[in-house]
Amino acid sequence: MKKLIAFIIVMLNLIVTSYGQQPKRPNVIIVLSDDQGYGDFSCNGNPVLQTPALDQLAQEAIQFSDFHVSPYCTPTRGQLLSGMDALHNKAATVGAGRNTMRHDIQTMPEIFRQNGYRTGIFGKWHLGDNYPDRPMDRGFEKAVWIRGWGLLSESEYDNDYYRTRYMDGNQTIQSEKYCTDLWFDEAMKWMGEISDQNKPFFVYLPTNAPHGPFHAPKEDYYFFFLHNSSRAFCSFSLKIFL
Repeated sequence: MKKLIAFIIVMLNLIVTSYGQQPKRPNVIIVLSDDQGYGDFSCNGNPVLQTPALDQLAQEAIQFSDFHVSPYCTPTRGQLLSGMDALHNKAATVGAGRNTMRHDIQTMPEIFRQNGYRTGIFGKWHLGDNYPDRPMDRGFEKAVWIRGWGLLSESEYDNDYYRTRYMDGNQTIQSEKYCTDLWFDEAMKWMGEISDQNKPFFVYLPTNAPHGPFHAPKEDYYFFFLHNSSRAFCSFSLKIFL
């Protein structure tokens, strides 16, 4: 019986190969919000925050409920993209020259590219602003990003949440969009272009929200004005996934 099963598997592989068919590879999208806790989502039981889009994503996608990471900006990103503990990959803290990963380790986007995927990042990188530590140096062919730890960090001190200036690769571009809208709009535009080419893609979408300061759009702020004392945070969190 085992020989028969093995024979059938071999024949099926030969048939698929003979017709030049390959299994369709799934597109992979990772959304990482900044400084947002497990309890800050309505799908996890928060009675005030409303995140219907994320709730739908959680229902339709794969949920990882046992991920161990340092609750801090750079270490979180380095561990996610390298699969190594922050002290091992060397991106162990925000400043002090310890916010870049070792150059002798492979990153998640590099592995995707080696396997025929197109790769893009849209949002907060925070693993190095200069060569050889920029996102395009570590595996991302499309990089729409900001430098530093956020829009009010030293390198972005004059940037704006409502008219976000960003980098497209090495090019500086001034937008007229709110930061979260910008990241998602640019990501969706790029995903559409890659889909038209029938290529699989890996998209990493790390928002800079709801990391402080809590500069929320007026319409979202007033939505929570009468509902919660932490109005700015609630409206800023809402802006991520509504």
